[in-house]
Amino acid sequence: MKLRALVSILVPSCVLCASAAEPDFRVSIAPAEQTIIAGSMPEFVIEVANISKRPILAMERIDKRPDLATASLDLHIQRGGKPVEVGVAICDPGAVDPKRDFFDMPAGATIMIKMSWFPELYDELPPGEYDAYFTFYPHAKVTKTDYESNRVKIRIIPKKEPNQAPLPTPASVTPVAGAPVAPDAGAAEL
Repeated sequence: MKLRALVSILVPSCVLCASAAEPDFRVSIAPAEQTIIAGSMPEFVIEVANISKRPILAMERIDKRPDLATASLDLHIQRGGKPVEVGVAICDPGAVDPKRDFFDMPAGATIMIKMSWFPELYDELPPGEYDAYFTFYPHAKVTKTDYESNRVKIRIIPKKEPNQAPLPTPASVTPVAGAPVAPDAGAAEL
């Protein structure tokens, strides 16, 4: 009990003080597009809601700084119930300022973000059906408290090559009736 009181004094609105039986956040996602063209990065609309009855310390800037969003939100993509292996770019979040980058998220408040950049190279996914979900870390993975979103389906379709119309050839050009016909500039005189 003394430890809990000490933590409450040091960080009065910290998730660490919350009961494990009552979730503090609800994370809901929806794909911006259900069908994605191969070679494109998937986009998701993410809503993080404080469903507790008190303010909770959380990252404020996740909707404004992609580097902090990737520190607080992990995208998981699975195919056939197994995680998909893709390459990962180096992603080191910039400096985090406890006074500017965190805030007491009021009870009932929500943050909405459209996220389309991830350190994982999900733009390399081959065509197929996938399941996706996010894990939200309110304190940018500093604490072990995390929240899982709902799962959604996405579909990657093959990239279509642009259709190129054949270039007209002299035999395929039909002059308009009555229009003057230019001499063949490419014909050699013999």
